[in-house]
Amino acid sequence: MKTRKLTAMLLTLAMVMSLCSIGAAAVGYEPVSIAEGEPVTIQWTGNNGTVVSVDGSGYIPAEFILWVENSDTIMVDGVSQKFSYTSADGANFAFEVATKAAEMTITAVSGGVTYTITCPPKSAAPESNPTPTALNGYLPIGQYASGKQWGSPYSDGTASTGSTPKVVGGYSGTGVSLGAAGGYVEYEMNVANRDDTLYGADFIVYGNAFVNNPEAASVKVYGTPEGGTAGWYELAGSLYYADETLRNVDVTYKKVTAAGGEFNTPGIWYTVTRGSAIICPWTKFNSNDAVAWWPETAEGYDRTWGNVEDVIWDQVNDEITYQNITLVRDTDTTPDYAFGYADITPNGSAYGTPANPYVYGTTGGNAFDISWAVDANGMPVHLTSISKVRVYTSAALDIKSPNNPIFTVPAIFGETSAEVCGIYAVTGSSTGSYASELTLSIGEEAFSLEDFESMGGRVWLLEYGLEEGVNLSVSAASGATVLINGEAVTTYTVTDEMVPVQIIVQVGDTAPIIAVVK
Repeated sequence: MKTRKLTAMLLTLAMVMSLCSIGAAAVGYEPVSIAEGEPVTIQWTGNNGTVVSVDGSGYIPAEFILWVENSDTIMVDGVSQKFSYTSADGANFAFEVATKAAEMTITAVSGGVTYTITCPPKSAAPESNPTPTALNGYLPIGQYASGKQWGSPYSDGTASTGSTPKVVGGYSGTGVSLGAAGGYVEYEMNVANRDDTLYGADFIVYGNAFVNNPEAASVKVYGTPEGGTAGWYELAGSLYYADETLRNVDVTYKKVTAAGGEFNTPGIWYTVTRGSAIICPWTKFNSNDAVAWWPETAEGYDRTWGNVEDVIWDQVNDEITYQNITLVRDTDTTPDYAFGYADITPNGSAYGTPANPYVYGTTGGNAFDISWAVDANGMPVHLTSISKVRVYTSAALDIKSPNNPIFTVPAIFGETSAEVCGIYAVTGSSTGSYASELTLSIGEEAFSLEDFESMGGRVWLLEYGLEEGVNLSVSAASGATVLINGEAVTTYTVTDEMVPVQIIVQVGDTAPIIAVVK
């Protein structure tokens, strides 16, 4: 395995301050420790330690980062292992420790003291729940935000004692409507990131789509990347890197019951911001006074659902803010959303069996690969498993008139609003090994997959100084499906040197290579 240089640099920056303070204090057994953000830690008794899972699940990853003060070598089952990188002051050394199928022993010496660490066998991939196990939150803004039927996450319209939320445990013919951009539903659901499934897909989201009525929803998942921090990560769909797409923005809605100030008529208004920058000033959302589209606690909406991470429900000022979301084009053309979006493809009835997400099909719901996960900078991360799934409406942008207004005008049937009727883990296995070849040409230079840095699993990264106007071309095995930034093409011209380029190569029914050029 190649050293993951990007991971190393990020970890070095993140750990320098904490490790320097460890060097100054030198209390307990901190001179030897597992990096923060890993799913495991060390449980010490004297100078002897045991690697244990942070959450008590017993999960042991395929590898983890071990930090040691003032020593550039450790022993793993009696074999010496050199460090992978150091902290900025050169006093602390990081080791990428690969776990084994059997128990192993790690020995490290720091400050003249020998520390012995026992590491249990690495775990198999965590088991996937077939469907969500619990509802965490649901908050729409739209025509169904009345706490009934499509506007309630409960079949009886209330969260009465013992009632089971829709989608938890199976399919719901009348699911949940997510409302306008940002409106979400979130479930607990353990899903493993597997390479042996059909098309590498891990779970499928079923909506109520029909042909040429896409209402795209993006998906975020909660997990811990190797060497990273547990949190929410976007699954980068085919439009994620598109020129008009807005990434990492906040959408705030306000219910206005009486005209005044900048709100010249009652109704629902919205603004889009990124940090302190205003991308879209306050704009009237719909052409009537449909304040009834606003969710109310009296209608069964739990106020705690507005307190999940990245969602703020200010009930005093009648404002709801959905933070750190992605907004994509809103069209009525199904193939505009090639992959990575829910409520695009009609469901069929073979729940758990995916259609190829990279080749448009007529039925099968929309399959998702956890390997699409990216951080806030659009850089790929490798998640071995996830514990939560959040689906939110992301189709909003009027690409014909992107600035005034920025959202499409609700049609006679209401706003573009994604629906969720079911989420199922993928069943079945592919017939072979996933694709392992590609050749990338950037201008006059050629790169093979060996020139990329492994981010774990099927995810690869190439750091290259892209320039606007430069041409990229990809060649792969015969019969492979190739997509560049979501387009079924083998050549691509860079239009924004600051935006990464995503390359997917997929063959037959096997999992794809996912390569990103930064």
